[in-house]
Amino acid sequence: MNGLICNRRVFLALSAAAVLMGCGETTQKEIAALTGGQQGKIITPVHNNHTGNNGHTNNQHGNPGNTNNQQGGTTPPTNTGTTNTTCNLPKITDDSGFTDKFPADMKWSGGSATVKDIEDAFNKARAKDSTISKKLVLPSQEKWDSMTIQERGLYILNNERYYRGLKPFEGINSRVVTVAQNYAELLYAKGKFGHREDGTPWDRLNRDSQIASKHDFFKYGENLYTHGSTGGYIKNPIAHAIYNFIYNDNKSTKGSYGHRKFCLAKGLKDNSGKSGVEGLVGFGLETGSNYAVFPKMHSTIVVMNAFDPSAKWDHSNTVRVSLCNSKEEHAGTTSSSDDSTKVGKFVVSKNRETVLDTETSLMWQNIRQGFGKRDVATTRCSNLVLAGHDDWRLPSSDESGDFQYDATKAGVELRHINSHCTAEVTTDGYIRTALGAKKYGKNPGDPIGFGGGAHIRCVRDN
Repeated sequence: MNGLICNRRVFLALSAAAVLMGCGETTQKEIAALTGGQQGKIITPVHNNHTGNNGHTNNQHGNPGNTNNQQGGTTPPTNTGTTNTTCNLPKITDDSGFTDKFPADMKWSGGSATVKDIEDAFNKARAKDSTISKKLVLPSQEKWDSMTIQERGLYILNNERYYRGLKPFEGINSRVVTVAQNYAELLYAKGKFGHREDGTPWDRLNRDSQIASKHDFFKYGENLYTHGSTGGYIKNPIAHAIYNFIYNDNKSTKGSYGHRKFCLAKGLKDNSGKSGVEGLVGFGLETGSNYAVFPKMHSTIVVMNAFDPSAKWDHSNTVRVSLCNSKEEHAGTTSSSDDSTKVGKFVVSKNRETVLDTETSLMWQNIRQGFGKRDVATTRCSNLVLAGHDDWRLPSSDESGDFQYDATKAGVELRHINSHCTAEVTTDGYIRTALGAKKYGKNPGDPIGFGGGAHIRCVRDN
């Protein structure tokens, strides 16, 4: 493939979309609109996003939802109630009112190696996009460096979605990651760039039996991005890909904005996992200097896949990323304000009813709840309404053990039903309280052999 190269860099992106009748054929020279036409890739002097067919091509079910009249807002939603993975930010229960107003193409500006570089690039673009007014604030550099590329991608995607009034994607799933990674590797090995090198996007997703049998209709399935440079590999490639999908998606898609529409899709059927979040995402990343699309260049391929899980989906392995992780620590959940007290990584509410772990995003009950065996504890937690939340549950031994140990070490005062509680009940055992460790040795949070009633402490995913 020959193309123009400016500043010794070339960018490509491709996205796939489908209508109920199926996907159009992807070619090297055509770009499909979302009505089922064809699409492919083009190279411009600096960068091209290619949008193509992202969707189900067979065995699809459910309703596609509204695919037009998408509306955007510049303020967070007004829906309130139990919160989701966005900490104490209001939960979004209906995003059908979002209408997009597609901006002119904006190339990535500045560096891309640090958190500040990424924030600066996105915020320059956001300043010219009327559908979002909130600035992107990422976690600290140290926290960012500790996150996987999957977590970084989900964080940015959900920040882009939430502050437009769209329900965030629920999380990352390893099955989706596998589909995306396998295809990134295949594209590199074949020296190709397109959606149909191994069937369609939904052919690949549906080869996983769990995805095939447990998904609702979702119009989109895959976004592709590639970059080549003689100056070295691109830094933070997932951030670059998402940026180009959302903010540089006009010319390369001939105005269809397929990548952006995928990233900012609305109307996912909220019947799986937690309320107010829906959809599972995965990224594939392949790099090398022997990619035929960019000969003798440092090349990067990014594949983004997603699907809308049905009510049957098991979320025990879903990886969630809280928007609370940002440096500004949203909604006061980690500020030392009049409403709460910061103790290390923990935030104790003013009335000491709850303790939030800002690293795990788990909120712990800290009232004198009562005691009982596991069946009583499970029922008590499922019926608990506290601090405006009704999604409490009984924690696992690992969750409770880590919390007891870390909170005690940090000096957080944990309240019990009475001063004699030496154990707390969990879903799979019992753990020592600080008093239990003091009386019997070992550490708070250690597992303990026990079979009677113990203190009940409920938890929720914030």
